[in-house]
Amino acid sequence: LVARNDADGNGSLDIDEFTALMESLMSKQRQEREAKRAKALEMERERSVLEARTSCWICESWQAIELTWSGEANAVWAFTSLDDFRRATPLVKDAAGIFRCTVMMPPDQVW
Repeated sequence: LVARNDADGNGSLDIDEFTALMESLMSKQRQEREAKRAKALEMERERSVLEARTSCWICESWQAIELTWSGEANAVWAFTSLDDFRRATPLVKDAAGIFRCTVMMPPDQVW
Protein backbone atom coordinates (compact mmCIF):
# COMPACT_ATOMS: atom_id res chain seq x y z
CA LEU A 1 0.00 0.00 0.00
CA VAL A 2 2.81 2.40 0.86
CA ALA A 3 4.79 1.50 -2.26
CA ARG A 4 1.77 2.11 -4.50
CA ASN A 5 1.20 5.57 -3.01
CA ASP A 6 4.82 6.65 -2.62
CA ALA A 7 5.01 9.13 -5.51
CA ASP A 8 8.58 10.23 -4.85
CA GLY A 9 9.87 6.67 -4.27
CA ASN A 10 11.58 7.34 -0.94
CA GLY A 11 9.97 4.35 0.80
CA SER A 12 7.65 6.40 3.03
CA LEU A 13 4.62 8.61 2.66
CA ASP A 14 4.99 12.33 3.18
CA ILE A 15 1.98 14.39 4.29
CA ASP A 16 0.74 15.03 0.73
CA GLU A 17 1.00 11.34 -0.22
CA PHE A 18 -0.68 10.27 3.02
CA THR A 19 -3.49 12.80 2.53
CA ALA A 20 -4.05 11.62 -1.05
CA LEU A 21 -4.18 8.00 0.15
CA MET A 22 -6.68 8.79 2.90
CA GLU A 23 -8.87 10.82 0.54
CA SER A 24 -8.94 7.98 -2.00
CA LEU A 25 -9.80 5.41 0.70
CA MET A 26 -12.55 7.64 2.10
CA SER A 27 -13.91 8.24 -1.40
CA LYS A 28 -14.00 4.50 -2.07
CA GLN A 29 -15.81 3.86 1.23
CA ARG A 30 -18.31 6.63 0.45
CA GLN A 31 -19.01 5.12 -2.99
CA GLU A 32 -19.49 1.65 -1.47
CA ARG A 33 -21.84 3.08 1.18
CA GLU A 34 -23.88 4.95 -1.46
CA ALA A 35 -24.10 1.84 -3.65
CA LYS A 36 -25.26 -0.22 -0.67
CA ARG A 37 -27.84 2.42 0.27
CA ALA A 38 -29.14 2.59 -3.31
CA LYS A 39 -29.46 -1.19 -3.44
CA ALA A 40 -31.30 -1.25 -0.11
CA LEU A 41 -33.83 1.27 -1.41
CA GLU A 42 -34.70 -0.78 -4.49
CA MET A 43 -38.16 -2.27 -4.41
CA GLU A 44 -38.30 -6.07 -4.52
CA ARG A 45 -41.40 -6.24 -6.66
CA GLU A 46 -41.83 -5.47 -10.33
CA ARG A 47 -42.94 -1.93 -11.05
CA SER A 48 -44.20 -0.14 -14.11
CA VAL A 49 -41.82 2.30 -15.80
CA LEU A 50 -43.87 5.25 -14.51
CA GLU A 51 -44.05 3.91 -10.97
CA ALA A 52 -40.33 3.16 -10.91
CA ARG A 53 -39.64 6.90 -11.23
CA THR A 54 -41.49 7.79 -8.03
CA SER A 55 -41.37 6.93 -4.37
CA CYS A 56 -44.89 8.21 -3.81
CA TRP A 57 -46.32 7.09 -0.48
CA ILE A 58 -49.87 7.43 -1.81
CA CYS A 59 -49.19 5.45 -5.01
CA GLU A 60 -47.63 2.66 -3.00
CA SER A 61 -50.42 2.65 -0.35
CA TRP A 62 -48.17 3.46 2.60
CA GLN A 63 -49.97 3.63 5.95
CA ALA A 64 -49.58 5.91 8.95
CA ILE A 65 -48.64 3.71 11.90
CA GLU A 66 -48.56 4.94 15.48
CA LEU A 67 -45.72 3.62 17.61
CA THR A 68 -46.24 3.78 21.37
CA TRP A 69 -44.26 2.86 24.45
CA SER A 70 -45.15 3.25 28.10
CA GLY A 71 -42.75 3.01 30.98
CA GLU A 72 -40.22 5.01 32.91
CA ALA A 73 -37.83 6.86 30.60
CA ASN A 74 -36.49 10.33 29.91
CA ALA A 75 -36.49 9.78 26.16
CA VAL A 76 -37.56 7.04 23.76
CA TRP A 77 -36.33 6.53 20.19
CA ALA A 78 -37.58 3.99 17.64
CA PHE A 79 -35.49 2.35 14.94
CA THR A 80 -37.29 0.57 12.09
CA SER A 81 -36.25 -1.89 9.40
CA LEU A 82 -37.55 0.56 6.80
CA ASP A 83 -34.14 2.28 6.65
CA ASP A 84 -32.17 -0.73 7.93
CA PHE A 85 -32.24 0.64 11.51
CA ARG A 86 -30.06 3.64 10.55
CA ARG A 87 -32.15 6.59 11.75
CA ALA A 88 -33.86 7.01 15.09
CA THR A 89 -37.34 8.49 15.33
CA PRO A 90 -38.10 10.25 18.61
CA LEU A 91 -41.28 9.36 20.46
CA VAL A 92 -42.89 12.26 22.32
CA LYS A 93 -44.36 11.87 25.80
CA ASP A 94 -48.05 12.81 25.99
CA ALA A 95 -50.04 14.03 29.01
CA ALA A 96 -50.79 10.43 30.04
CA GLY A 97 -47.06 9.62 30.14
CA ILE A 98 -47.11 7.47 26.99
CA PHE A 99 -44.45 8.01 24.36
CA ARG A 100 -45.90 8.23 20.81
CA CYS A 101 -44.95 8.94 17.22
CA THR A 102 -46.45 8.30 13.81
CA VAL A 103 -44.41 6.85 10.95
CA MET A 104 -45.31 6.07 7.36
CA MET A 105 -44.78 2.41 6.45
CA PRO A 106 -45.27 0.44 3.24
CA PRO A 107 -48.10 -2.10 3.45
CA ASP A 108 -45.78 -5.13 3.24
CA GLN A 109 -43.95 -3.94 6.39
CA VAL A 110 -47.07 -3.57 8.53
CA TRP A 111 -48.45 -6.52 10.49
